[in-house]
Amino acid sequence: MPEWRFDLTNRVRTILGRPILIEEQLTELPDPRYSERQVVTLARYVDTNEPIMLKIRYELRPETFGIRDPEYLQVMRQWAQEQYLQEVKLVEDVEEIGHGPAYLAHATQRAGEMFPYPDGTVNFIIMTRVPGENVARIFRTLSKQQLESIRRQLAFILEHMQQRWFVLSVQSPHFLRYDRAKDKL
Repeated sequence: MPEWRFDLTNRVRTILGRPILIEEQLTELPDPRYSERQVVTLARYVDTNEPIMLKIRYELRPETFGIRDPEYLQVMRQWAQEQYLQEVKLVEDVEEIGHGPAYLAHATQRAGEMFPYPDGTVNFIIMTRVPGENVARIFRTLSKQQLESIRRQLAFILEHMQQRWFVLSVQSPHFLRYDRAKDKL
């Protein structure tokens, strides 16, 4: 079990009027350019018990990253917001080719006491839950044929992204889920 600098597991957040329980945090990546941290989680709507995924980007104290110039910070926050909106579009694009989660909604909120920088902003992308298992946890148990299938599917997804000028700047097998029964990444 990974140790996170800030673990969102078992926390509940109301987003767009619906309570969401974060069941498991899958990733945690700092982005010092924007003084923020990004995480991917498995979650569930509390009111309907529907499983979902959340991509969360939350701001951290800019001073922690040596950012003290308010004008510079404002520009960086704008760029971070633009990148977030591009991620929303990317989720929709990858869904169109039959991979990844389906886009459900996105929202921006004040962080509040749930996050390490309560005065910051949090961006959420709400998506359907992708079936399968975390590739980082199972890759050693997969056959050569399954690994080759994952490689082909991942190459297809990345080529699709590249054709639309999206660049995957952070890579982690924790982002990937593989459904063995359907041979689907």
